[in-house]
Amino acid sequence: MEAGYDYLLERSRLQHRFISGSAIFLVIIGALLLSAGAAYFIYSYKARSDLGNLNYVVSDPPRYDAGVPALTDLVPSSEADQGASELSTAPSDLPRDLPVTSVEPVQDRAETGPVPSKPDTVIATDTTVQPTPVPEVAEPPLADNARPQISPSAIAGQQLYPGEAIKSTYWNNTLEYEPSSYLEASLIREFSPLDPSSAAPLGTLSVPSKILIPSIGVDSLVTGLGILNLGDSRAYETPKHVVGHIPELANPGEMGSSWFFGHLESPIAGEGNVFYNLPGVPDLLRKGLDVYAIIESGPTAYLYQIVETRVVHQNDMKMYDTGRSTIHLVSCVPRFVYDHRLIVTGEIVGIRN
Repeated sequence: MEAGYDYLLERSRLQHRFISGSAIFLVIIGALLLSAGAAYFIYSYKARSDLGNLNYVVSDPPRYDAGVPALTDLVPSSEADQGASELSTAPSDLPRDLPVTSVEPVQDRAETGPVPSKPDTVIATDTTVQPTPVPEVAEPPLADNARPQISPSAIAGQQLYPGEAIKSTYWNNTLEYEPSSYLEASLIREFSPLDPSSAAPLGTLSVPSKILIPSIGVDSLVTGLGILNLGDSRAYETPKHVVGHIPELANPGEMGSSWFFGHLESPIAGEGNVFYNLPGVPDLLRKGLDVYAIIESGPTAYLYQIVETRVVHQNDMKMYDTGRSTIHLVSCVPRFVYDHRLIVTGEIVGIRN
């Protein structure tokens, strides 16, 4: 009887301990969740307050009549062309990008002797003036150690490889084999300036197939987004690991606005993060750097220069047409909140056939 009574007491003690331990565990979990919720609230509040930094407008947008600096600056200057023509007759062991002019070395007078000067005329007794013939002096040969001289203007016109193509913002990354700025410059060199007013009418050009933004490392395929029937509403499908294009609107190179959508990140659905670095565009523009987007459509590629970035709430997000040949790149911001949309706008400046 006593043994049964002890068992009941021990069982009651175990139940009490289990309830106490569960309560403590739930309190700890609740405290952690409360702390996580408070931390997320603080983060989201700060992230939303920092969205104003993503709004930026280029003060001097590209103009066709003034020429596109990024395209015209890459064309060799007349001085460089002149230097190249002068090098056509330069010795083969000299740099092929510097004009050279040969100079005569100073000879030792002990070796060559004094150079005779023209003597005065001699008056003969028969009053006939006979000039004394001047002996011909052969020019001394160039010494073996004579070296050509490079003009200071030619030296000033040179730049170290790859020179100004590497922007100062990439100087701290010494391990990068090919900086994005140099890659961007090499790609832009292939384009010719395009008058925005000469853009093609709507619906006359090919759909986009690829997009490149070297400044932020974007190199992605482009696909048209279909419309999903959600029963009481319809919506465009979300792009998965690619950039989505709205096919009902303008294509690149046409007189109208082309809209492109991509994920900033998709940790749950796993649909990629093709526009992960898109929020970095305003910082590049604020530093005075040019940002370009290349849209390939069939055999033709179009070059757009980014001129504006702005943030709108997801409920205020609407697609519009500027009436010019522009592109609009859209992604969700801020990270881990995703209730706003970043719209990056670019204007057409070049074409590559």
